[in-house]
Amino acid sequence: MKAGEPLAKLNASINIRVATDNAADEILKIAEEINADLIAMSTHGQSGIKRWAQGSVAELVLRSGNRPILVVRALKEIVLL
Repeated sequence: MKAGEPLAKLNASINIRVATDNAADEILKIAEEINADLIAMSTHGQSGIKRWAQGSVAELVLRSGNRPILVVRALKEIVLL
């Protein structure tokens, strides 16, 4: 199953890109380029020292962006529909 395939069944337009720079910056830049209506992303829900050391891409996008953002906690197990 390809990324975004379940959403495509709902007639949602899906854009998949691969980038190598700072994740939060790239997400915001591409959202701007394609004039995204919504940024949907998952988070691991880390906290404490691990979050402080690694940072949170979802939090950076949420704080730095100017578009609606849907953040969903990632499942511990991936379930393919």
